[in-house]
Amino acid sequence: DLVKEKKLNKIMITALVQDSRMPQTDLVKIAKVIGIPSIYLVRSWDNLTNKAVMNIFPDQIYVWNNFQKEEIKKFHKNEISKVFVVGAHLYEYIKHFNVEKFKNSFQEEGKNSSKIKIVYMGSSPQIVKNEAVFLLKLLKKIQIEDKLKICKFIYRPHPLSNTKNKSVKEINDELQELINIGVEIPLAKNSQDTNEYIKNVFNKEDYLKTILESDILLGINTSAMIEASYFK
Repeated sequence: DLVKEKKLNKIMITALVQDSRMPQTDLVKIAKVIGIPSIYLVRSWDNLTNKAVMNIFPDQIYVWNNFQKEEIKKFHKNEISKVFVVGAHLYEYIKHFNVEKFKNSFQEEGKNSSKIKIVYMGSSPQIVKNEAVFLLKLLKKIQIEDKLKICKFIYRPHPLSNTKNKSVKEINDELQELINIGVEIPLAKNSQDTNEYIKNVFNKEDYLKTILESDILLGINTSAMIEASYFK
């Protein structure tokens, strides 16, 4: 009814295979029933390989590159949709980021510290359900406390980490054991309330600054590693 009411002449979706909260397969079905084109714009680099399999095929699919074009056929057995390579639209913002400005500020900050800066960038809950617990076990195994004399360890949680309806105190309590062994978590430290925490998590400038100022970047399966490869 909503589609008819808005008199749409096409439907474009971005989460056909990964968003359980918004079953977009239904939108493709609606488009087919009322006779308008459906378009799937693949949002991220791993959406076609580690999410879910398409069970309905839109009319057109826009992918990042020829690798994704092959993934459509290989993993989704889709020979029906028209597939177009349009580039990595999700990372367009990087081209407009003033890298030199931040590099100059890092050089000034670096004069006051000789410590190696190690940054762990969090993955989505789909990859690691409770990453704080995982990270704590990992750091204890490598005895990070002893190494903090020569390095600085920073943890940046993933934007989709479970913070909904939690206070900053609750978030800090979950991360307290990491803080106790010397891990720095600026996002939690610099936030007065949950709204500010979430705003800081999604702050792209701060996010890229964290990547740029790292000497070593760690992660399991996260877009931050691709963005880091662009700069490093």
